[in-house]
Amino acid sequence: MYQLIINTKAYSQASGEEYKKLLKACKSLNSKAKKQNVELILAPQLPELKETISSNITTFSQHIDPIAPGSNTGFVAPETMKSLGCQGTLLNHSEHTLSKKLLEGSINKAKQEGLLTCVCAKTPSKIKEIVSLSPDMVAFEPPELIGGDVSVTTRPKSVTQALDNTNGISLLIGAGVKTKEDVAKAVELGAQGILVASGVVKAENPKKVIEDLIEGFVTKSK
Repeated sequence: MYQLIINTKAYSQASGEEYKKLLKACKSLNSKAKKQNVELILAPQLPELKETISSNITTFSQHIDPIAPGSNTGFVAPETMKSLGCQGTLLNHSEHTLSKKLLEGSINKAKQEGLLTCVCAKTPSKIKEIVSLSPDMVAFEPPELIGGDVSVTTRPKSVTQALDNTNGISLLIGAGVKTKEDVAKAVELGAQGILVASGVVKAENPKKVIEDLIEGFVTKSK
C-alpha cells in the first residue's frame, strides 16, 4: 500500500475551524484512497490529535521525544501519543532536526510503544545513516524545495540515489510535490509514497488537491 502523509505543520489553516474543513475533506476521501491502495495519513498539530484520531484517519504525531511520562515539561512522550491512538510519528523533519543519538533513542522508543516511524532526510547520503537505525519509512525532502513550486521529482537522479540507500525500507519523497503528475513520477521512480504539507494545507480547495494526489497513485498502479 502507498502512503500519502499530510503534515499540517503549525499553519493557521490547520487549526480550529479551518482544520475541521481539512479533516472533513480527508474523511470524505479516506475510503476512496483505501480502494486505490493508498493509505491517507494526517500528522496534525497536538491540539488537533484527538479529533483526528476519532475520525478513523490514520494519525501520526509530528514528533516524539525519547522520554517516559513524568517530569519532562514541553516534551512529547511516545506513551502518550500511543495511548491517544496515534499509529505513528514523523521524526527529524528539516524544521525539527535531531542528533543521531536523539533520533536513535526516539526510533527505539517508538518501537517499544508500537508506533510506526517516518524519518525525514535532507540528502540521499543522510538516508544511509538513518536506515542503519531501522525506521519503518524514510522521507527524502531536499529542504531548499520545501514549500516551493519545484517538485523533488524534477531531480530524478537524487531520488534514485535516495532509493539506492534505503536497503529495502519504504521511501517516501516530498518537497514541492503538489500535483498528480508529481505523484505519478514519484511512483515511477520507485517511491512508496509522498509527504506533503503546504501544497494541501494552504490550498484554496484542499479536497480537490488531495483527490488529485490520490489519482496520481492510481495512474501508475494501472
